Amino acid sequence: MVCLPAAWLFVVIANMSPPAPGFGAFLDGGGRSSATLLAGRPFHWHYESLLLKSLFMADLPSILAMVPVNLVVLLPLTPLHLGFYVIL
Repeated sequence: MVCLPAAWLFVVIANMSPPAPGFGAFLDGGGRSSATLLAGRPFHWHYESLLLKSLFMADLPSILAMVPVNLVVLLPLTPLHLGFYVIL
């Protein structure tokens, strides 16, 4: 059951624009934008493909369920200054 959404995610990310470390640095520096980063690539709802929009809508319940978990996990990590775009 996990294989179909995972394959779907890889296909839509492969069809997005290339990674943008400069945009991540801009957001980390306090910059504001109507776009966000998804897998290191700029994401703006209006410009994305129907395939990516449908994946996002299919995953929306799990995204909303993760909001409280993210708040609990990210609050202790804030002093570590983790950014939007991390190169390992």
